Amino acid sequence: MNSQALSPQRKFKKTGLLRHIRSAHNDALNQSAPVTLTISTNGRTPMSPLEDAFGSPFFNAVGPKSGIWQQRWDNVCNLHGKMNDLPSGTASRKFVHTLADEIEHLTKSTYPSERVLTFAAVILQRDKNVRKTKDVLRLLDRRLKLWTDERFEELITESIKADKSLRNAGNRKRDDQDTKTFTRLIREALNWLLTKDTYKVLNPDAEVDPSGKTVSYVLTEKHPPPTTPDHDLFTLPRNDTELPPLLEVDITSDHVETVARKLHGGGGPTGSTAENWRDFLLRYGQASALLREAVVQLTMKLSNETVPRSQIQALMSSRLVALDKCPCMRPIGIGECLRRILSKCMIEATSSEVTEACGQLQLCSGLSSGIEGAVHAMKDAFQKECHPRSNWGMLLVDANNAFNAVNRQLELWQARIHWPHCARFLYNTYNGHAELVFRDSGTRLYMPLYALATLPIINKLKSENTVTQCWYADDSSA
Repeated sequence: MNSQALSPQRKFKKTGLLRHIRSAHNDALNQSAPVTLTISTNGRTPMSPLEDAFGSPFFNAVGPKSGIWQQRWDNVCNLHGKMNDLPSGTASRKFVHTLADEIEHLTKSTYPSERVLTFAAVILQRDKNVRKTKDVLRLLDRRLKLWTDERFEELITESIKADKSLRNAGNRKRDDQDTKTFTRLIREALNWLLTKDTYKVLNPDAEVDPSGKTVSYVLTEKHPPPTTPDHDLFTLPRNDTELPPLLEVDITSDHVETVARKLHGGGGPTGSTAENWRDFLLRYGQASALLREAVVQLTMKLSNETVPRSQIQALMSSRLVALDKCPCMRPIGIGECLRRILSKCMIEATSSEVTEACGQLQLCSGLSSGIEGAVHAMKDAFQKECHPRSNWGMLLVDANNAFNAVNRQLELWQARIHWPHCARFLYNTYNGHAELVFRDSGTRLYMPLYALATLPIINKLKSENTVTQCWYADDSSA
């Protein structure tokens, strides 16, 4: 979310919302106590309770640029993500081995994340004149030598020209793409039957209403500027007098392999897809084993240490897509596959803490068969209580722009309390704004984080009313 000046109308709404929060939810849940923290300023601006809880500043803005690699990454993000699939061969194993080395450099803070993402994009960029397997392997070998010789500008220029020629030539089917093309067409046919084309991707300059608002303008509106919550909103659960300790996490290559086998989805800003990364992590023997171990070390670095935002700014970026919901529009952020792998590894290792904290109150936390049980429970309650002469009814609620409007700092505070194994990973990845790359055309980890963020209001409603309520993410019924 980019900071921007608020119009008077928008400012009034935000001020009114903050006033409501202070008056209605200051003693949220009637089960919480103000947290007392000793804050040492040393002449600097005092740290907020959240910063003091994690021991590092909350950046709350787009991260700093990393010089020449930021410029190279910007150029690569303009490519359209048309990449070669890695065939079997020595050059492919060498690519995976080099990718593991680049991730190790990122873990050691030798280079920023822009470098490893640029590497995958420029080495695998498809060339319209290179189609046979042996020619693809030769092309990979040549580009890897250029990378080793640090001839980065030459590689990027070649990739830009190859991408432009592919766009001019149109999409030509390759001999080894029959199965993937068939699968894609079947998937598109099913989507068309189910949605009747109501979820098409919108162009950034397309007008979305009679007033002339463009897609880019509406997307900006859907990413409001952040607000800073009052310190007295950072509360602890009743009977707790201090924060739980931050716990270290052990991730293994088995976690990475499990995640890789279930990985699916499109590519982020630099284009490498889930299929590409699944191959990188599983298909190339010892090279893939080294890559899995490199991913393990990076995940543990982010979960057990404080990482400078400048090191991972590109890794946290997302490709922004606008879907037409007819008549509404839904923004979708598609993160880099490497980031999604890291997040899913944390889910595999630590998600039970969120499920335990939320229980049946918030079903998006991962409770097994929770949705099915909720449907039956609410149906039975409605049939039992709602009859012609009763004053009983059902209220359905869908929060407006919930994932963008929720307060990031209070969200991370809830994670610090209820999700101690993953809290530092979340703080490293969410303490700054993600750079959104929008061109013509969210991490599974955010859903459990959002579940924790909604616990205060759910418990507040539970303590003040006798209603039966059921929540799944931003949808609820009572």
